[in-house]
Amino acid sequence: MYRITPELLKEVAGASVNKKVVDGLVKYLPEALEKYKINTKLRIAHFLAQIAHESDHFRTTEEYASGAAYEGRKDLGNVRKGDGRRYKGRGVLQITGRANYHTYGKKLGYDLENNPELAATPEVSVLTAAQYWQDRGLNELADADNGKQITRKVNGGYNGLNDRLSKVQRAKRALDKAEQVKDLPPKPKQETPIQDLPSRPVEPVEPLPIIAQGLPFEPEENNG
Repeated sequence: MYRITPELLKEVAGASVNKKVVDGLVKYLPEALEKYKINTKLRIAHFLAQIAHESDHFRTTEEYASGAAYEGRKDLGNVRKGDGRRYKGRGVLQITGRANYHTYGKKLGYDLENNPELAATPEVSVLTAAQYWQDRGLNELADADNGKQITRKVNGGYNGLNDRLSKVQRAKRALDKAEQVKDLPPKPKQETPIQDLPSRPVEPVEPLPIIAQGLPFEPEENNG
């Protein structure tokens, strides 16, 4: 396993970074990379390149825009007034829309639908990205060094392809110089326990077939 350091992430970004975002990634990435088997040079390089691009060079875990543009977007599950802003893009892969928040929260054991801001926290931000990576079979594409197809599955198209591929090369070079370690660092303590977060009730909404901005998603089947 490669040691994830601020220096490594800065080299991947190739630009100025947000120290708070980088520190959060350094804290929570190691365990997530191990859990989701993003554990080879190629897999880590492609993963870091994609989250670096989507987070504006590790500068933000929340979309800069207000989210108002998503208001009324039923394809995102935004069927109630205020859903556009409430479920704006958050996380290093920018999950967007009520349906994505509902489904990812259910997968990861967090009430993201009632606490959408939680999706922008370092731990959950990393977990949603790694879960998506696994769900879409992106380790296999990384093994084939297929950055173009990874970009299509992350972005829904090829926006920013050149920057993403450039970051893959930067990540490879950075990993060549990175220290490899056998053991993970101690598991970090969760900064804000979910039970301490204020819960704002919302009526459940059936997840809809959607393609979220920057994050195409296939909702789970409803067997009930």
